[in-house]
Amino acid sequence: MECPKCGLVQQQSPECHGCGVIIARYLSRQQASPSLSHGTARRTGKATRYGRLEIDRELRNYYLTQATMLRAGLNAVDAHQRFLDQPGSIRDLLPYQRIATTLAAGDPTSQGMAQSASYFPVHHIRLIEAGEHSGNPEGMFQYLHDLVDQKINLIEGVYRELRKPMYTLVGSVFILPLPLLWTSGLLDYLGSSLLPLLMAAGLYYLMRAVLARLMASASFALAWDEWRLQRVSVYRDLQTNQFIRVFGALYSAGVNLADAWGIAANAVSNRFLRRVLTSHQPELEAGRPLAEVARETGAFERDLLQVISTGEAAGALDTALARHGKFVDEANRNRLRKYSTALTFVLGLTIAVYVGYRVVSGYSAMLPPDPADLNLS
Repeated sequence: MECPKCGLVQQQSPECHGCGVIIARYLSRQQASPSLSHGTARRTGKATRYGRLEIDRELRNYYLTQATMLRAGLNAVDAHQRFLDQPGSIRDLLPYQRIATTLAAGDPTSQGMAQSASYFPVHHIRLIEAGEHSGNPEGMFQYLHDLVDQKINLIEGVYRELRKPMYTLVGSVFILPLPLLWTSGLLDYLGSSLLPLLMAAGLYYLMRAVLARLMASASFALAWDEWRLQRVSVYRDLQTNQFIRVFGALYSAGVNLADAWGIAANAVSNRFLRRVLTSHQPELEAGRPLAEVARETGAFERDLLQVISTGEAAGALDTALARHGKFVDEANRNRLRKYSTALTFVLGLTIAVYVGYRVVSGYSAMLPPDPADLNLS
């Protein structure tokens, strides 16, 4: 068999092993609308070539579509096909085409997601797998949508808080030296506006490159993560809460305690915390109580340890962790809002000082010289 898109000769298969296109759908779309087929082919690059936040937006859209369709009574194949018929602004359809091929072969969605591990996070795959085993995949799709949506809203909220003062600061660099454009010429104006901005950008990228080189060392990376985890309280709460929410969802779906702990530990982005949590997984496999293991890690606050102990004793651990997660999320949003407001004030004060300096220096240049100074000279 020869692929009609890339020309690769291969064995009979519904999906091309070279370009990943589903051959039957490619032929039908090419016959119906050549422009649509060509546009689809442009979205088959690697997902890692664009930002992680953009991938999160695509995942949010996919999870919400699947949760809605499955809740409406559609099976997994039809629900996924509805998404492929209207993918929206998805730039890379290859991971979703692999899921379609997996579903057509009678395998579950989680197995198709596992074929695109660089696109779907590992804990997302395991959460969907747990939902399929428990008979509630639509509930797990909805949970993942809420989890990703919360992350996106948190990052976009911080960006919104900082956007206006940053635009004002950058604009002031170019607007305030404008009189030099008429009095001293273009070169002096660029020296007073563009040159400081370029120097600041160059210094930023230099520091970023140095930090990236240092982060290549595993020891430095772990030390850096440990420092952030111990010194920045809001960062620590975000990391531990991410672990708790994934762990609670897996445990609620029927995953055993030790496996849920290990999967949730790998979902944490902080490497130091991940290593600490992973090192305690064998203790859970040996049958030790969760509250004791959580206390020995030293990674959780006293309030969370109390929640774990009470929930485990009452047999409602998943409910207790879910309530605590919502409480921490709201507290973290309020704290980040306060930090953003404080940073906005600092940037505004910096702009005010800069404007005042420019005004005073310009006014001083217009004042006539002191006669006493002229007599002395």
